[in-house]
Amino acid sequence: MRFGLKLSTAILLACAGAPAAAQGSDAYARAWEAAERADPNAAICRDKSGDEAIAGCTAAIQSGKLSGIGLAIVYFGRGFEYQGQENTARAIADYGEAIRLDREKVGAFFNRGALYFLQEDYTRAIADYDEVIRINPREASAFRTRGWAKRRLGKTAEGDADLAQACKLDSEYCEK
Repeated sequence: MRFGLKLSTAILLACAGAPAAAQGSDAYARAWEAAERADPNAAICRDKSGDEAIAGCTAAIQSGKLSGIGLAIVYFGRGFEYQGQENTARAIADYGEAIRLDREKVGAFFNRGALYFLQEDYTRAIADYDEVIRINPREASAFRTRGWAKRRLGKTAEGDADLAQACKLDSEYCEK
């Protein structure tokens, strides 16, 4: 975990690992391997962190050698690094590119939704969590955060329903 992250960001980043697994770790690993074969800078993007990873991701993106899902995962990787550096605008932009290239990129929707939530842009956060739930209807953490966002918008009944669904899917999300 990066130094300097706000606690709420750290919690949301920790939750973001679950949706990535939902996409299928084998397919994700194969996509990374294909991207690395197409451009060695993708390996730097994947294996390093911070500014070094961002530089590798940027070089891979600018090389023109990647497309489709391979390019989407590199944008996601760079977005994740920007998020770790609390560069919210760049992280949101890169997650948006990952989503544009791969509408099933649940991790990008999840992380971008987390950033919108932290910016108190609850309407956009809800829209991204709607997509996470569309892709993986068993993603308890998406129901939980969407519930909080709805409650912050004054939609208490809808928010409570999402929080109840999160609890139903995963007892860790039940209020104690």
